[in-house]
Amino acid sequence: MTACISAFAVMSLRGDVLVSRDFLSDVPRTALETFYRFYTFWQQENANNVEFQDQPQAPPCFDVDGVHYFSVSKSGLIFVATSRSNASPSFVLEFLTRVSRAMADFLGTLNEESVRRNMVLVYELVDEMVDFGYPQLTSTEALKAYVLSQAKAPSQGSSGAASANGMSGRPGARGAGMPSGGP
Repeated sequence: MTACISAFAVMSLRGDVLVSRDFLSDVPRTALETFYRFYTFWQQENANNVEFQDQPQAPPCFDVDGVHYFSVSKSGLIFVATSRSNASPSFVLEFLTRVSRAMADFLGTLNEESVRRNMVLVYELVDEMVDFGYPQLTSTEALKAYVLSQAKAPSQGSSGAASANGMSGRPGARGAGMPSGGP
């Protein structure tokens, strides 16, 4: 039997939960807060320890109160999985790495802004990659057949220009039959 993931999340380095999916409802709702508290504790401890100053990272796997936490950091994001079952750490870490790779392939650029702008696509990817806590497809080529959403390009400049000139961002762009001038 493969590993069963109780919950999955993508967090920013500040601790903001960008994406969260609870598959089995067997971990506490505060699990991500607990994870981030321990994650930042280890980051600070390693930064203060002369022996580990070169690598201020939390361990990729740890256990708190019977909940197993797995994490992979990529491009300023933390991919987190939790489990109450005896999941293979190498399997779950490989899965998280593949999830981050698939998201990078679909979004073009993997960062906090691209995840926020493409929330529908990201949730569609997660739903195709994990089914009731069991990892499924992680290949970008295989996912293309099932994921219908397209990535939104990152914002170019201020968003006020588009609203000042209408939804299209072009001055004078109006629908057919609409008057083009003022009084």
